[in-house]
Amino acid sequence: MKALHEDSDIDINKRAVQNAAATVHGAEKPRDAADAYEEVMAATADGGLCEIKMDDSGRLTHIWWQTREQVVLWNRYGHVALYDDTAVKNRYRMPLGVLAVIDSEYRTRIVGQSITADTTTDTFLWMLKSALESRGGKQPDIFIQDADAAMTAAVREVFPDALARRCLWHLNQNIIKALAKVLGGEMKTAFHGRVQVCASAAVIGKERKFNALIEKHPKAEKYMRVVYDDRARWVEYVSPLVFSVGLWTTSSVEGQNALIKDKCNSRSSLLDVATYFSGIIRSQKDAPMLRDAIDHLPPNRMVAPPATAFKKSVLESCEFSIAGWPRRFMEQEMTAAIMFCQMGGGEADGPERAAALGRTFEYIEGKLCGVIYVFRIHEQRDGKAFDYLILLFSDGSNLCQCRTLQTLGLFCRHVWAAMMHSPRFRFHVGLLHEHWLTEKARGTPQQDWPDVARPRWVVSNRHAAREVDGAAGEGEGGGWGDAAGGGSLSLGAARRCRRSCWT
Repeated sequence: MKALHEDSDIDINKRAVQNAAATVHGAEKPRDAADAYEEVMAATADGGLCEIKMDDSGRLTHIWWQTREQVVLWNRYGHVALYDDTAVKNRYRMPLGVLAVIDSEYRTRIVGQSITADTTTDTFLWMLKSALESRGGKQPDIFIQDADAAMTAAVREVFPDALARRCLWHLNQNIIKALAKVLGGEMKTAFHGRVQVCASAAVIGKERKFNALIEKHPKAEKYMRVVYDDRARWVEYVSPLVFSVGLWTTSSVEGQNALIKDKCNSRSSLLDVATYFSGIIRSQKDAPMLRDAIDHLPPNRMVAPPATAFKKSVLESCEFSIAGWPRRFMEQEMTAAIMFCQMGGGEADGPERAAALGRTFEYIEGKLCGVIYVFRIHEQRDGKAFDYLILLFSDGSNLCQCRTLQTLGLFCRHVWAAMMHSPRFRFHVGLLHEHWLTEKARGTPQQDWPDVARPRWVVSNRHAAREVDGAAGEGEGGGWGDAAGGGSLSLGAARRCRRSCWT
């Protein structure tokens, strides 16, 4: 604390105390840093990368590294990146940082780690620039983090094109902590849950809902104005138009931090921490083999849909090109479509269509364009009845009112049901996000794919479906299968949101 008081430029807060403590304890075991560095260099010797920073006395203060396997995963699945750091997990109180992604089997994969003497903006800039370089200069589409201001500033500078998002779990917890004493029993009215609705309305210029909320809870105005002004970093989560691998929080990477806490503590040396990360990285290699073994066990899930309900080409194209986890997920939805869904009135048109769009897609209606067909599906299960609208866009993509699997970039049961009842809805793998491709599909030129798996049409850069065989269509420009390097923007992405292309 003395060091903090002497420097008036440092705020006295928890993070600053941790930074100062790391500086004080950094010289307790001089060989420890050297041993940890040797461990990291050995782990990255076959094509990984390691970046270090030294202080004026030549002592190691920062280290960031990625093994060769981690660089491959980072390049393959870095569309959505998650970051979190944890402190007091080594004897020097040096924060440990973890950068993670979600792979095609929906496993959390650590793709970079750091041990640093502080968590300042300069440190995060240094780390993210290295991560950007290892991905060939390609920024992630979404970067999810907690509310740390230093990381926020670094992300804005290094990944300016990424959708920088705040973890919703952290956001809600912060709201609860900040307002519990101010509002007291009023917090039981799910005040923090209604903030999402109000901020969503503000995106389309409807500020009145937020103002009404503040008028009802005036004691919360000061804090909520700060949160509300930052809504651009979290309100997009209510939109189904953003591919986020279904994530709204950093819980996946925090799960990894929980494992670190079990193995590393305030007595752990830097070598212990580096060795632990090496073990985690090795275990990530074994995860695919374990998943394959589990897949060969007798199934305890719904049976695969019969080929008579969906064309054989749909099932076989998925089997070749789509990884196991998303394929099983969609097969379950296909079966549910057969069991629970039926046509609920057919196409909605005229005034009825306009009213339905405005009512059911209120907060995103202004972002939707190119809607050529609105179809109704009725679902009945557990003694309850539900009605949903499915939109078909001019590029062949779709959007369901249920929004269940939209942020995963997969098709829900209602879309599969629409395919059963209307020839207008068609399927091909190009409508799914490249995140879910199998290793075989990634490594095979499209012209060598099995005929049954090859798409019949592509989503063009002008976002209109056109036939692959040269039939007339509205689109121009190359699709994801073209050698010219054009890319498919799945789910009509470019007209509605930023999404990665197939290359």
